[in-house]
Amino acid sequence: MAKRIDLKVSFDWPRDKIMEHVKQAANRAIDGTVIETQARLMDKLSEYGTGKVYKRKGDFHRASRKGRPPAADTGMLRLSWTVGMRVEKRDGGNLVSSNLQQGANFGSALKYAGILESKEGLDRPYLAPTVREMKRERVLQRHLFTALKRAESVINAIVK
Repeated sequence: MAKRIDLKVSFDWPRDKIMEHVKQAANRAIDGTVIETQARLMDKLSEYGTGKVYKRKGDFHRASRKGRPPAADTGMLRLSWTVGMRVEKRDGGNLVSSNLQQGANFGSALKYAGILESKEGLDRPYLAPTVREMKRERVLQRHLFTALKRAESVINAIVK
């Protein structure tokens, strides 16, 4: 008659330490995505116009065409975008929020930033196309993969 053998295997890993490194990787990924969005916005707002040429104050300016990002003129719109990050506690967990916003007020010219974006306004979109491009290219996933890959060796050392 065969004897019955009971085997028990348990794994004891420091969940909190592992989760801390995963959260740090997520924070780095979110920050990286927002910073990359800001850089792409600056590139988009640095493009030369392809529309009409105007003479202003003895200088020439080429405007943008409808449906294209606004042509750089003074550069104030481009310089107004800032990045900030905060962590909020919600329902016992943490919500990481990185913000890309127009953080500086350079005067009345920036009042037109929203009007530039909308089709009902001047139809010079720059923010919405940038965000769509970032989603299509899965930029957050790329940053998250890179951040988790960097944390992999630390996590492996914890669970060895």
